[in-house]
Amino acid sequence: MPTLRLLMPKMGALMTDGQIHKAYVEEGERFEPRTRLFDVRVDLSAGAPQDCPPIFHFVIVAVEGGWVRERPVSAGDLVAVGGTMLVAADDREPGAAPNPTRDLRVAVAAIQVDPLFG
Repeated sequence: MPTLRLLMPKMGALMTDGQIHKAYVEEGERFEPRTRLFDVRVDLSAGAPQDCPPIFHFVIVAVEGGWVRERPVSAGDLVAVGGTMLVAADDREPGAAPNPTRDLRVAVAAIQVDPLFG
């Protein structure tokens, strides 16, 4: 029974944190491969004011399935790169999640259009 963790990925050299725009899974829920887990907003304007656009968005999608054991983040939370976003397991066993044994396999993709305006 592996316990899996999802840490905030680093999308670019200047990224130090990301803001959770939307969380699509809740504790206790099952997710399948290709499930959209989070939308994340990153503001680089302080570190790279000349870059255009200084704000970008990306989605995190599961590549494998599992059961959400813990989701310590919610919409609006600012999460440092490497911070825990999700702890999951491959079974529905209730109770506290043990220490994660490996990273959850995910795909990360940039969103071309700002989701706040679409």
